[in-house]
Amino acid sequence: MAETTTVATAADEGVMQGFPADREHRVTFENWQSPPFNRWSFHHVSEILNTARIPRSGERWELPVSAGGPDVDAVSFAFPGGGTSTIGEWLPASFTDGMLVLRDGAVVFEHYQNGMRPESLHLSMSVGKSMTSLLAGILADRGQVRLDAPVTEYVPEIDGSGYTGATVQHLLDMAVALDYTEDYTAAEHEFWKIDYACGFGPDRGGAPADCIIDLLKTFRGVDRPHGEVFLYCSPDTDLLGMICERVTGTRFADLYARELWGPLGAEWDADIALDPAGTAVVDGGFDVAVRDYARIGQMVLDGGVANGKQLVPAAWIEECWRPNREPFLRSTAVELIPDGSYHNKWWQTGGRLHAWGIHGQVIAVHRESRTVVVIVSSEPAPDEDDARLTHAAIVEAITKAV
Repeated sequence: MAETTTVATAADEGVMQGFPADREHRVTFENWQSPPFNRWSFHHVSEILNTARIPRSGERWELPVSAGGPDVDAVSFAFPGGGTSTIGEWLPASFTDGMLVLRDGAVVFEHYQNGMRPESLHLSMSVGKSMTSLLAGILADRGQVRLDAPVTEYVPEIDGSGYTGATVQHLLDMAVALDYTEDYTAAEHEFWKIDYACGFGPDRGGAPADCIIDLLKTFRGVDRPHGEVFLYCSPDTDLLGMICERVTGTRFADLYARELWGPLGAEWDADIALDPAGTAVVDGGFDVAVRDYARIGQMVLDGGVANGKQLVPAAWIEECWRPNREPFLRSTAVELIPDGSYHNKWWQTGGRLHAWGIHGQVIAVHRESRTVVVIVSSEPAPDEDDARLTHAAIVEAITKAV
């Protein structure tokens, strides 16, 4: 059994404590994504960024609590670097903010720490990409979005950029042939310029654009066909969200509320971050309560049915499960996830669908065991391989235990 220690909470670190908080421990627009400040900011996003409300409405989708479920606390798993732990021992030693497990639509485990509560909204990071896919599936089924249509048909302003010739399906599969590397920490890649355009961070000098649409115009292509190689690129999803807005003539927050959040029977309102031009940052800017993330996962598990209604076409959900291996095998992502695939903005590995986000956000869906696992976190590093592999090991252990 690996030795564990308790990780300091935001309150332990003094972050945003006091009336008012002192300057040293204050969350700002400059530091909110960095530790220890992200321990507080990831579940107080609307106090830092510009956001729009996605209101809940209608009859709530009840998630019953299972009286005879498995003891998830006692489930044992192996760390990728060696050693084992139980989930109950791991949680206080982790940067987890909330965790929930559904089995057959019933809650068998629910846990909060670091100041989180059931009603707290937590930043999605790239889990939002998978959530956006569900809306795209609804619009595609209606013929409002054509998957084989060039993206410039919907957003002609980006013609002449690296997106020229790419289709909506290429956006969904992250297979646009761009001269781009998504690296959140390497100075040479200057990811802060993406953050600045999204309204997630300040201009550090020399940013090419101050909003998403102008950023997309600056992207350049590489000499290969679109669709050939999986290339993880967050702005692809922002472009997809923009397309959804344009074909419906509705801003994203209102559109998501109308098509998904209200009919879903969400328990709480959600938020979506906005760039300076009012474009929804759908690549990672959703803010959602843990139980409502679980409802999204359960809807995917149930083939697009939620609260007794077919919300997302069953054919779209089935397509999300279809492996898309060839572009993945040509990418560097296969080194981390050898059995992996990526299709319609959902990751596939270990017989499960995953919505993954940096800093430790997860929705995992496992058909065989009828299980949904949600984890929201404030990991100090954005994209730490050991953390992601640990979460994958935990999800696998839970699905076997239930």
